Amino acid sequence: TTPLSFEQRLAQQVELVRQQSAALQAMAAPVIEVWDRVLVLPVIGAVDRTRAAAMTEALLREVVAKRASHAIIDLTGVETINPDTAGHLMRMVQATGLLGCTCLVSGISPTVARTMIELGLTIDLQIFSTLKSALQHALRSS
Repeated sequence: TTPLSFEQRLAQQVELVRQQSAALQAMAAPVIEVWDRVLVLPVIGAVDRTRAAAMTEALLREVVAKRASHAIIDLTGVETINPDTAGHLMRMVQATGLLGCTCLVSGISPTVARTMIELGLTIDLQIFSTLKSALQHALRSS
């Protein structure tokens, strides 16, 4: 075989980085259909502006694709949240509602709750202490 040219090796590396980036993006915003028309977006770790935008895009896309009646944003894995991210999450809840999907929030930590109150985020949220209780509500309502 002929050795690859520099340009060919570079093109292969660029494609590999693109594929790895797409895989990381999918892991950063996994939307899981747990029941017919019921979705869960588990959020774990830090959420910056870029990840929040990716989560919103993934959730809204799946709400439409699956014709979801309920979407649960599970924040059990989030210890702290910054003001920008809290606002983005609230807009995600609102956007989901505009698509005709009821958005439930579960697993809010005391620190996240305090941040949301300090920011005056008082939109009408359906909040559940655990993912299990949110799922039970969604299944009863479906």
